[in-house]
Amino acid sequence: MNNTDAKSVEITNSVVWGTALGRALYTTPETIVPPKVTWSITNGDTPGDGNINIPYVTGDELDISFQPTTLGRDFPGIDAGNGDVAPENDIRSNPRTDDPSVANTGIGTPDYTDIGPFEYQPE
Repeated sequence: MNNTDAKSVEITNSVVWGTALGRALYTTPETIVPPKVTWSITNGDTPGDGNINIPYVTGDELDISFQPTTLGRDFPGIDAGNGDVAPENDIRSNPRTDDPSVANTGIGTPDYTDIGPFEYQPE
């Protein structure tokens, strides 16, 4: 990524995952203006408000297939995003839904927005 012409790049409510990807965002020489990563799941120690940093271990995989049947209660981004910058509905037109079994650790309105493109739909 070369963003020499950009004032800044912001990544919010996203899953930034892959071998050293989170670290590469901050250490790539071509990245003149480091991106601001917030309210996202990363695989390293990416600084930023609300980030959920999960250390990546070779062979580990975070289930980010985002199929409705696989995005389960154990997904760490449930009710943890920034509702002020998220669209009203997710990528499949599902409304933002509060999972009462998960503490709302996000911010904004609603404070139960999920991280990533899909909103978990509790049964």
